[in-house]
Amino acid sequence: WVRYPFLLWMLVSVLTGIVGAYYHLLWNAQDAEVSLWSLKGFLEAFEGSRPVLAALAHTHVGAVAFVVGITIRD
Repeated sequence: WVRYPFLLWMLVSVLTGIVGAYYHLLWNAQDAEVSLWSLKGFLEAFEGSRPVLAALAHTHVGAVAFVVGITIRD
């Protein structure tokens, strides 16, 4: 009975990480006044002051835990 709430929570974690990374990326791009549609602008926004990588790590942990959760049986 613990498995399905865990899987749901990991999907929420993945979605939260994706939304957070996108939000911080847009915020950094706005602060740096660059366009995300160019490689230089994207890289400059990615290395900004807001933690885009932390949100992506949150997504990675949720995705790995979800895959482990669906592959391990009782």
